[in-house]
Formats: sequence, structure tokens, C-alpha cells
Amino acid sequence: MAKQKIFRTLYTQKLLEDLSENTNVEKYRQPVFDYDEDAVLTMAGIESVVDQGLPSNMRPNDDFESSKAVYKALNKLTPIQASDPRLWTYLTHVDLYEYMTKRWRDFISGETNKTDYLIDHWFVKTPSQQCLMRNAISGLWWAAYLSYDETRSDPFELTAVFFKDLDLPTRTIGTYRIGRHKDAVKGVLQFIKDFPDVMSSRYEKKTRFIFKHFNVIGGSKPLCLFDKDYFYDECKKMIPEINKL
Repeated sequence: MAKQKIFRTLYTQKLLEDLSENTNVEKYRQPVFDYDEDAVLTMAGIESVVDQGLPSNMRPNDDFESSKAVYKALNKLTPIQASDPRLWTYLTHVDLYEYMTKRWRDFISGETNKTDYLIDHWFVKTPSQQCLMRNAISGLWWAAYLSYDETRSDPFELTAVFFKDLDLPTRTIGTYRIGRHKDAVKGVLQFIKDFPDVMSSRYEKKTRFIFKHFNVIGGSKPLCLFDKDYFYDECKKMIPEINKL
């Protein structure tokens, strides 16, 4: 099986610069993206997602299923590799371009002309949590990575909770630094799953309140040393405050 391809750094930057300057916008409305095949490298130890059949497993109308498919195909990625803009830019422009044109069809259909729309979903401007969660493919991988729990009969059980609302992975998890701590994310997701009556209304505001709380106390406590039970129990303690929101 062939190894996964990625773009070279300079070419990734050029694509982003050209788009920022509106010099190649129309290329994103074509059925196949025209790219420089000489500006490609190979990733060691990572099998090609195309050879694994990932493009046919993607579901433009179901982010949860697409997240599982991306993670299964790229489950050998380390967090460092999964923070590489070159990989995700290659996937959005080449291997999973057809999926991109279907999932994010507002631009393709001409309903929006904002280059920011393309930059957010097709690129990872910086390897920050926010950019990684907003990119259309890396966001799917990171959502599964942060919520995958091999101790469960269904290891993607909490991933389903993750995609209950798209605000959670993009605007909430992506905003707070604690969002990269797997046990923190799993503890909060378990709380959301177990207390639907608490989270049934004003979901966006309540999830932001929870993660902001942990982000604040992270300034005085080494939260990276705490397990998911700690975060789950802390969420339970916050129920009276959450109910006031």
C-alpha cells in the first residue's frame, strides 16, 4: 500500500497566499483541483487514505460518520503529525476534494464569495487548536482523537456527543487551550451525555461556560495531570451554576 502524500511547505504557503490575494479563487469551483504534482512529499509510516478507501467512506451530510472514517484511516498519526498544515491542505485539495465540494458547497454553488470561508475550511493557517478544529478534515480527525475511548464497547460513543452541535468542536473546543487535553474533553462529554436535562437548553452557552471554567482554573492547577473522572465530577459540582444560565 502506498504512503500518504502531503504538500511541500512552500507550496502550501503559496496556495494560501494566492487565495488570500484572490488570484486562484475560481480553481475551487472546478470538479478537480489543479495542483502542482511536483510539490508533493510522502509521509513515512502513514498509509494512503485513498488506498484505504476513505473518499468513498466520507459522508457530506454526516460529520459524525465522516469523523470516524477519517480517524480510522489515520489512527497512526501522532498529535505532532496531526498538527501539520501540509497534510490537511493536501487532503482538502486532492484526496478528499470531492467530499469538500459537497460538504462545503456554499462556495462552490456561488452562495458565498468570501475567501475567508475557503481559508477556514481548506487550510490550517497555523497549528493552533482553533485552526485545526475549523479545517474541514483535521477537525474531524481531532474530534475523534479527543473523544475516542478504547475502554467502551463502542469507542466512538463520546464522539457522537461531540457532534451534537457543531459549535462545540469549532467555536468552543477550538477556543480554549484545555480542549487539547483528552481526559478533559472525555470527562465533559460524558457529563453532557449523562445529564441531558441540564444541557437540553442553551447548549452552546453552557458548554462554553464549562470549558471556560476549566481554562481559568488551569492557570493555577496542572490539569494535564488529572483524569477524566476529575473533570466529570467538577462538571457535576457546577450543575447549580449551569442551571442558572
